[in-house]
Amino acid sequence: MRRHLSRIRHWQGVAKSMAINTVLSIPYMRKVVTRTHVTGIDGNEEQAQMLLQFFEGMADIQNAVILELGPGKTLETLQFARRRGAKYVIAADVTNYHTSQAAYRRGVDYRVFDGSHLPFPDNSVDVVWGCYCMQHFRDPQAMLQEIHRVLRPGGRLICRVDLRDHYHMFVIGRQYDCLRHSPRLWRWMAWNRSSYVNRLRLSEWKQLLANSGFHTDALIPHEDVKLLEENRSHGYLSHLDDQDLKTYRFDGSFQRALCLMLGVLANVELFAEYL
Repeated sequence: MRRHLSRIRHWQGVAKSMAINTVLSIPYMRKVVTRTHVTGIDGNEEQAQMLLQFFEGMADIQNAVILELGPGKTLETLQFARRRGAKYVIAADVTNYHTSQAAYRRGVDYRVFDGSHLPFPDNSVDVVWGCYCMQHFRDPQAMLQEIHRVLRPGGRLICRVDLRDHYHMFVIGRQYDCLRHSPRLWRWMAWNRSSYVNRLRLSEWKQLLANSGFHTDALIPHEDVKLLEENRSHGYLSHLDDQDLKTYRFDGSFQRALCLMLGVLANVELFAEYL
């Protein structure tokens, strides 16, 4: 009886998610929701300063052209970067949270793009950074290729990536709930929602980054042993190894290789540590 009720609640949740996803396919409804939903730190200056410290710990920003992906409502991190010596700062997002004129007055070049093609020339950026935006990429491979394209040789991608289901991030036993659904069903449930996640695991991100021509400078997995124990009990996660089961987010710095093959070869030794 308990299992039966659990299944009913599960499919009720699926139906609700599909209904919300459908409503958000309407441009007007997306515009209304955009005004109120939370986008990370939402302009908190103290947290923006802390975030900049993280980025500066990964790359030299002096005289650098910096591109931030998915800043949401927060342009403060880029503003602080300008004050600390960055040459030029750009923000790119798939949703228009700011007018370009208002951002320009704050010293930021603000662009809205389609989520697949960055509107910048080849080899034009020194540093690309993003805080908890890469898990939302609808086409991760295409975006990594675009980031690689706009970075100058030796340029860096710095990121924080959260691997959990964003609708159940803090619900014990459900942090990886998004993986229980087929790709098609998950698309119907979440594609138009701001908290959509692409469901890639740490091992998949590492392989994708290497294949896209990035050398790993630093990789910091954040792990939870209790999460590992919980995830081992779910049959739909049986294909994952322990590293993926216990890693709920990671921080990293990835350097653009001079050519694609050099990037792949440079990562072989690092990957061996996780085998």
